[in-house]
Amino acid sequence: MLKKTLSTLTANVAVFLFGLLQSVLIARALGPPSLGKYYLIVTATAVISGIANLGFNVSSSTLVAKDKSRSAALFTHSVLFSAIVGGIVLAAFHLGRGVLSQVLFKGVKDDLILLALLPVPLMVHASNWGALLVGLGEISFLNRYSVVTSFLSLAASAAALFAFGMGLKGLLYVLLAYNALLAVYGISVISKLRGSNRFRVDPALLKESANLGFVAHLGNIAHVLFHRMDYFIVNYFLGDKPLGYYGLATSIAEKIWMMVSPVYNVSFSRITGGSLAESTALVSKLARGLTFVLLVLSIALILSGRLVIRWVFGDPYLPAYLPMIILLPGVLFYGIHFFLGLFFIGQLQRPRVTTFISWIGLAISLPLYFGLIYGLGIHGAAIASSVTYSFIFLATFVQYSKVTGQRLRDVVVPRKREIRGLARELYDMVLLRGTGPGSRMADPASGSTEGERSK
Repeated sequence: MLKKTLSTLTANVAVFLFGLLQSVLIARALGPPSLGKYYLIVTATAVISGIANLGFNVSSSTLVAKDKSRSAALFTHSVLFSAIVGGIVLAAFHLGRGVLSQVLFKGVKDDLILLALLPVPLMVHASNWGALLVGLGEISFLNRYSVVTSFLSLAASAAALFAFGMGLKGLLYVLLAYNALLAVYGISVISKLRGSNRFRVDPALLKESANLGFVAHLGNIAHVLFHRMDYFIVNYFLGDKPLGYYGLATSIAEKIWMMVSPVYNVSFSRITGGSLAESTALVSKLARGLTFVLLVLSIALILSGRLVIRWVFGDPYLPAYLPMIILLPGVLFYGIHFFLGLFFIGQLQRPRVTTFISWIGLAISLPLYFGLIYGLGIHGAAIASSVTYSFIFLATFVQYSKVTGQRLRDVVVPRKREIRGLARELYDMVLLRGTGPGSRMADPASGSTEGERSK
């Protein structure tokens, strides 16, 4: 499993590096105030898209995996549903423009608010067709697609900001056009894989998709809200410049989740399909190993973070350092929580457990965000986020412990022999066997299950 994880990690690292470089270029070109607006706009797009999807991506992936002949109808539903979402979003903009500009987008002009909403149907469509590719087993293609599109997004951003000097609005227009082209490309890809250009609607299948996806989506709605509502509250109370600092702090701290994704993807089927005892042992072992890895990365960020921010992003962004440190404990615990959540959703088939905990987490987070941001600024936002993430982990662990009998130390305290074994395997695989183009690990999609995740 480690070999498969490292293989998948290769693609993740490439995407991470392109994304990091894009973040640096945007931060340096825009400065803290405009960067704050940028974070608010792209976050709004992500939040609205995540809620508006209604779980169709989850149901599409599951249904097409069981019966590939359903792909034509499922893809047709995705296109139509995305178009409907786009119409609803535009109508909401025109009807609620005053509320949007005074509350959620305080201090942001209407034309920029519109640029936050226009990509929503494109993002919903991209999520759905990506899920279809997962269900069709096109994981290798998806990994290559992620790497290539990450590079193209970087190139488009660099051209807009530095070659043409467009500024924030120009950057958003370029990214909107870029996402529209990807949507068109997605239609051609699915059509080719289906072997037919015929589109059709299946009312019975549409109803099945809605019922299956929405149950799992209820928990995701709460997750999307408590994960990113802090941006809107920071902007409302403090304005765009502090949001630029806080957005950068969260962006850096959450980069350590890059280590979680490939492990999650590779272990998905084993946690879901194994016996209860096997799944419990694997979840606890993975949680212990990731605790060690994420702790090492967190300590590295604490020690080097100030220099990294100064050298990479520039002195104006140094206020992001302390919020980043405050966020790290919660980010670490939430990274471990992913596997406990997968245990309930995949192994026990009890998604209501994680859904209930997510909604309790949202109920706790909102008063924390409002009170602490109002009183302590962006440091209060970081405290509220870290506390919320830690609560989600602890609440999920309590339920996990009731089912499995595992103690807290069984999940978060690394064992020396496991650390030594991990180090030996990494040394053998990376230094002795190699990971270059001529090695057995050259294919970054080897054995991955990219996209099969509940979060």
